Amino acid sequence: MTHYLPREFVNERLRLTVPTSYRILGDARHYGARISSDWVVELLNRARRGYAAGDALRGIPSDLLTGEELASEMAESHITAHDLLNWSSRKKNIVPHFRLTSHTRLYRREDVERWLETRCVSRRTA
Repeated sequence: MTHYLPREFVNERLRLTVPTSYRILGDARHYGARISSDWVVELLNRARRGYAAGDALRGIPSDLLTGEELASEMAESHITAHDLLNWSSRKKNIVPHFRLTSHTRLYRREDVERWLETRCVSRRTA
């Protein structure tokens, strides 16, 4: 079901500034002062990196974090925002993220943790 969301809500959820929001979302797909939720989901699905083809979003996630926010939540693992940036710039084994602009990359903690579990060394085998 399509919802029509205020631009301020979309900007807050996607961590966008107002000028960037107008550049990315434009005026063409909004209705009055509202933006179609379907258009936001379509934007996020186009911006997905490091996800399997069948992992398309059906709604706007509420748990999107910037690299700095995620790094502060994962401080006990000594993961920094710079690590996340490096991992999201790879050609292979990319950390799952959403790249909205060259400066805006958003992560979901559960997806990053799942990605780390598959790539970490749990014990040495002889």
